[in-house]
Parts: sequence; structure tokens; C-alpha cells
Amino acid sequence: NMPAYEIQLSSEDQQRLERARRLLGFASAEQTAEWLVKRRMMAAARHSNGRGRALYMLPRGRGNP
Repeated sequence: NMPAYEIQLSSEDQQRLERARRLLGFASAEQTAEWLVKRRMMAAARHSNGRGRALYMLPRGRGNP
């Protein structure tokens, strides 16, 4: 089981979460928040492993085989 965390949201953030819940069709704010966090984590993982980045050739020389 995953640990449960409580996050305190401002009223403005609660309104944003409710708007996202309605747009995405989730039954609860908790489901919406979980989906948003997972989506953000997946995007961060994609960017951290180099996918979606430009690759450049390095000149050969000392330290570059």
C-alpha cells in the first residue's frame, strides 16, 4: 500500500482542483489530485532520462572516447 499524505490547499487551489475534477471526470478531489501528481511525476521522469531533449555530439578528445 502507498502511504497517504494530507496536503493543505488554499481556497483558490481547491477551486482549481474542483475545476480539474469536473473537466477530467473524476468522482473525487483525491482521485484528481492523485492523477495530476502521477502525470507530473511521469513527465519529470521523461525529462530526467533525456527523452524529449536535443542530443549533441561531443568532440572526441580527452575523457570522451
